Amino acid sequence: MPPPPKPTEKELAELRKKKATMVNMFKNGVLVVVHTDEQAYVAEKVGARGIILGNDKRKDIDNKTYIAAASITTVKDVLGAVFLPVFVRIRQCHRAEAQMMSACGVNGIDEFEGMAATGNDLMPREAYKVPFIKGVKNLKEAFEAIHRGASMLRTACGVEEDVYKIHEAATILRTIDEEIQTIATKTDDPTLKKIKEYKESTSESLVDQVIKNKKLPVPILADGGIMKPMDAAMMMRLKADGIVASAQVFRTTEPDRRIRSLVLATAHHKDAKKLASICEAHESFGPKTRSAMATSSKILVSAPWLHENLKRVKVLDCSWYLPFLNRDPKEEFINGHIPGAQFFDIDGIKDETKHDLPHMLPSPQIFGASMDKFGITNDDHVVVYDTAGVGPSCRVFWTFRAMGHKQVSVLNGGMPAWGMHNYRTESDSPSVSPSHPSHQYTAHPIPELVCDYTQLVKNIGLLKSSAGAEGKQIVDARPNDRFTGKAPEFRPGLSSGHMPYALNVPFTDMTTPVDSKHPQVAVLKKPEEIRQIFASAGMDFYRPVITTCGSGITAAVLYVALLHAGIDEHSLALYDGSWAEYALNPHSEISKD
Repeated sequence: MPPPPKPTEKELAELRKKKATMVNMFKNGVLVVVHTDEQAYVAEKVGARGIILGNDKRKDIDNKTYIAAASITTVKDVLGAVFLPVFVRIRQCHRAEAQMMSACGVNGIDEFEGMAATGNDLMPREAYKVPFIKGVKNLKEAFEAIHRGASMLRTACGVEEDVYKIHEAATILRTIDEEIQTIATKTDDPTLKKIKEYKESTSESLVDQVIKNKKLPVPILADGGIMKPMDAAMMMRLKADGIVASAQVFRTTEPDRRIRSLVLATAHHKDAKKLASICEAHESFGPKTRSAMATSSKILVSAPWLHENLKRVKVLDCSWYLPFLNRDPKEEFINGHIPGAQFFDIDGIKDETKHDLPHMLPSPQIFGASMDKFGITNDDHVVVYDTAGVGPSCRVFWTFRAMGHKQVSVLNGGMPAWGMHNYRTESDSPSVSPSHPSHQYTAHPIPELVCDYTQLVKNIGLLKSSAGAEGKQIVDARPNDRFTGKAPEFRPGLSSGHMPYALNVPFTDMTTPVDSKHPQVAVLKKPEEIRQIFASAGMDFYRPVITTCGSGITAAVLYVALLHAGIDEHSLALYDGSWAEYALNPHSEISKD
């Protein structure tokens, strides 16, 4: 593959200027190493300045592991998921790989020392339109990297990506700074000899510039498996210009909050009081788990996945219909359902004390008793589905989450997707042995996921007093004509309209036909499409959200869609009573527009 055409001196000067403008935006900021588009989105929403797409581990013909650049599919997925600059790690000096990634639209290249070098280091980096990052260990390597076209440097801490090497990173930063101060202040023979060697191997002007300014002319990032705010602050105090956050953060609980603590510590590294507060908050985060992204990745499962894992999960049919449709979901369940499934009656498993409101969240005791009848334990992976594709099952998904159940997934496409693959169904209700008495289901409610009327009204007051700038955002899933008050509510006696400062994202906007041959199979749209829909409605992904609808069913579709799009569940709540409760209260303020 031929290299890019050699630019003229004028074009080179313009390219250097553009690259310098980009890399300077990373000063006092955090770039996060990621491996998936979901991780990239998490990093973006908590304030990262950029993304570094890490390498892949693959198997060769002899089943030996080797490291390679991320696949083109992954590169495109990440580029489509975020608006941040995206760098991708490639093999050192690999011209074809650099050109290919540049052609894919990446914003920069990181030549990673952990991936085998290919050939000599004569790659014309300055001719590329994107900046290059190079890892260095001392001033000599820094001079050489800059001389050969690197626009940004980072500490090179070995061949293993994201390994915790804080001491090594700190040593590199100290070494480079000490070497700079030496050549800038000393005039003894050994120092002059060293300066001469630097100039002969790179360029006089570059070395003179560093001596004059007592610092490198390009940013240098601290990289070495950084995951703790105090480590980030230390690196900044050692004159790093920014931080590279380790991808290992995604193997912990609450990766978004951990990245946010790195962002804050990097920005406030000189403020000891703020640092103490940031570190204290960081210490409160949960313990490491095998994969913090596992929950996110299992929000949705496909029909083929469920078919393959049917014996390892518990399945619930959660179909539900509006009263005026005159359909009986339980009768339809008996006539045909996924093998082994049981029927979750949304109108039956509810709070019995709220007689004037439909299917309110059941108490922990009622929910636990229902799980015992189903033979479901706290450790079971539960898959919920419905006949709509993505609908009432989301309500039951949220119910499980609100009760603290960790492993619950929605069958994307529901019963229509199962039928599309011609998988077997069965009739009649399955016989289930209740959980053994010593393993009775115990709910562990998460109240933060549930919003009640009092909390909602208080939040509306906060929105009103700040002209919408403060408080949780309210997003309504009802059709636009009911939201604006142009069409009546189907529940007798209820006014249409909406809550003050609420946004409208109809739940029907969340789904799309699985393909042109199966228009009846509705599945959730891709994360980037969902994010665009919410953004177009005016929603800010950096602020918490309350979802609402007519009676708490389709609000859960938005809830699941937002999780699918990468929003942190700690930022979400569902208003259980929804419009059925809000509009029924004579003290509620109703807007129409």
